[in-house]
Amino acid sequence: MRRPNRAVRKAPFISCFVPVACVLAGFGLGWHFIQLVKYKSPSVSNIVNGDESNLDNSLFSKNPPPPPSPPPPTPPPQQKREEFRKSLFDPLILNENDEIKILETVSKSGLVKNDGFELARGLQRWKLNGRPGFIAITFADVKMSAQVLNWAHHTQKSKIPHIVGALDLDMSTLLDSQRIPNFPFYLKDLDGSNSHASASWKNFAIARLGQVRALLKLGYDALMTDIDVVWLSNPRAYFYCNGETLPVGIDCRSMPHADVAVSSDNLSPRLDMQNGAHYPVAGTFNTGIVFLRSNLGGKAFADAWYENLVIGQGRYGPLTSDQQVFNMMMREEGKWPGVKVLNNPDPKGRLVEAAEPKHPRGDGNVKVATLPLTLFANGHSYFVQHNQDLMGIAPLAVHATYTFDGAGSQAKQFRFKEAALWHSPEQEARSNGPIRALTFDAEPPAQLQGPPGLRTHLPVVAHHLASLRAALAIARALNRTLLLPHLRCFCDKTWGGHDNIFKSRCMYPGAEDGEYLPLMCPLDHLVSPTKWIEEGVDFQASGYLASPVENQVPTILRDAVVHHVSTVPGKECHAENDGLIATCISQGSSDLQIQKQLEKLKDVPILSVSNVKEAFCRFEDKMINVAFEQLVSKILNPVPWCSECHPEGCAHYIEKDVLETGSITSTRGGAHEMFCKDFAIPQGTCF
Repeated sequence: MRRPNRAVRKAPFISCFVPVACVLAGFGLGWHFIQLVKYKSPSVSNIVNGDESNLDNSLFSKNPPPPPSPPPPTPPPQQKREEFRKSLFDPLILNENDEIKILETVSKSGLVKNDGFELARGLQRWKLNGRPGFIAITFADVKMSAQVLNWAHHTQKSKIPHIVGALDLDMSTLLDSQRIPNFPFYLKDLDGSNSHASASWKNFAIARLGQVRALLKLGYDALMTDIDVVWLSNPRAYFYCNGETLPVGIDCRSMPHADVAVSSDNLSPRLDMQNGAHYPVAGTFNTGIVFLRSNLGGKAFADAWYENLVIGQGRYGPLTSDQQVFNMMMREEGKWPGVKVLNNPDPKGRLVEAAEPKHPRGDGNVKVATLPLTLFANGHSYFVQHNQDLMGIAPLAVHATYTFDGAGSQAKQFRFKEAALWHSPEQEARSNGPIRALTFDAEPPAQLQGPPGLRTHLPVVAHHLASLRAALAIARALNRTLLLPHLRCFCDKTWGGHDNIFKSRCMYPGAEDGEYLPLMCPLDHLVSPTKWIEEGVDFQASGYLASPVENQVPTILRDAVVHHVSTVPGKECHAENDGLIATCISQGSSDLQIQKQLEKLKDVPILSVSNVKEAFCRFEDKMINVAFEQLVSKILNPVPWCSECHPEGCAHYIEKDVLETGSITSTRGGAHEMFCKDFAIPQGTCF
């Protein structure tokens, strides 16, 4: 901000012996007055906007001042927010002196240049340096661009300070263009494998742990987070237990005593809340969310974690992922669970003592807090149990674990889409085009419904598959996008069937206290969404219309009244047409018949078909029909539903007539039985 010249400020007290001097002094005073107004009056709209044309120039002109210009049009809220976001995240241009100071900071932190310079430079470039509290850090290459953009969108929306380690140049370029804080951290030895047993994954795990450790040494608390985590709210209030409001029933008193905090893969949010740390220690800690303080204990843990992964000696030798090493560090060797739960400050608190390392203060080992499942939800508790609705506690974060469909990035993306937690610039661009959609009533007929269990579940799944086939065909016949509805299921699903789901009443073992059946099952419980995407199917996930992101859904669809179309018996549909009263489809219609029956509704944005399973028979063009059947064989060919039956055997758990619909095989080296049900590829309904 400019300051007026001191000589001019004294001018009013100088006697005007020379008239010309007084005139010049007047001009000087006037000019500096204008400068003071210009630089000290942010409330004046034209000055804020950089427009000096409306300043009062009457002191310098005989003509009256021109009339004021009309105010500029107010930008729409979305544009204003975007302009604010861009100004907030415009990176600084660093000069040579800045670079020298960054090197000094890195050196004083005990880091060598290669360990921390680019990170420290990125923090300053994106105005994150010197901020109190924590910084969220994640890593991604350009192959993961969709997921990291979704991560950044929600992290920015939750006002969480964050930075991304860009693993290649293309990712750096993309993040810069989107104004997402980042720093270059290029790794050349990654092969794209996400298997925790691969050498590539271990190289990545070592690299990211090194940067997290550097962040701590630079003086920042670190929130290490995978890119398949969506942050719904800022966790600051819980991490620092600073008196800010938390959900009812959530106790944060353990957190100020913790050097580290970690999420878990356990399945019962209720037991987790009731029993505190005594519950998660018997499960697996998940390093997709880890909070580390920049204190003696946090730094000691990060150093030991890094060294155990890099050196890999003793019991750490066979381990290839940071998560495996973290879990091993938590437990005493040869014991289970081998984790010491601390009863202070709360007997039901969340504080435990790691098996290693020792705390530098000498008062025991490093203290670790187990993050509550209600606030840091894994994929099963959020997407399958819908615990946030059952318990009425909104989580701070959702981690897309417990997915099927290969558990790859497409599977995780689709789970987020189903939950309306996906933000995609590509989807936003597409939303501006013309679109018409078709959906269907997915409620199973009354005769198929019953109590949760296999007897109800298997026929309902077959019904859903047949409905998906017919809906896909009708959407293609009418040139509409298929909007998938929520599908009800009456039994959960386990990975590869390698657990006994019957003992827990058709709920995932460990989650049965949630009583969450029947459930709105994800599509990957039935078929592979990835195959649908790869085959170019024009469809949207069940959470599409509920997306809270502006411009994600076309206005014509978001504001549309769904028009219901019934499927009726008979070869012809003789519905009365009074304006846009509900029309119908005859059972077993062809594509051309459906086009004719729904001709009057061609401009209606969303059509919903009831009893869709009975509506479609075939495409009249033989080549089109063959191509469609080939598509169906690829995308509606579900993985068998399986479950182990140990220890008593399948006949003990499954009724005889249900058992006869599937097959029994041996598993675990012949020690146990496994029941599997194969579903036939659905066929058209022709009359």
